[in-house]
Amino acid sequence: SDFHNSQISLQKAIFFYRAANLKESDIYPISSRLQIIYESEKKTMDIIKLKNKTFLQQSKLKNEIFLRNFMITFVLLLLIILALLYKSFIFKKKTNKVLKT
Repeated sequence: SDFHNSQISLQKAIFFYRAANLKESDIYPISSRLQIIYESEKKTMDIIKLKNKTFLQQSKLKNEIFLRNFMITFVLLLLIILALLYKSFIFKKKTNKVLKT
């Protein structure tokens, strides 16, 4: 019984000695693996965010280009209509002048 108790005490002492003398390299592999997984997931999320941001910017740019082209076309058509109205007005004025004489 004394031998058995001393054997248990020795096993406990060996266990605590081993636990106290664990190197950081014995503990870190799990945490470093978790850190790598975390960093990888974070980078993946950052890439997705950047792709979404780029897509949004491209969409905005396309809308702005469309709006600019629409405005230019509208102004050109307006100028053409005004030029035709002015030409019609001048033609009418000349016709009235000819009719009066």
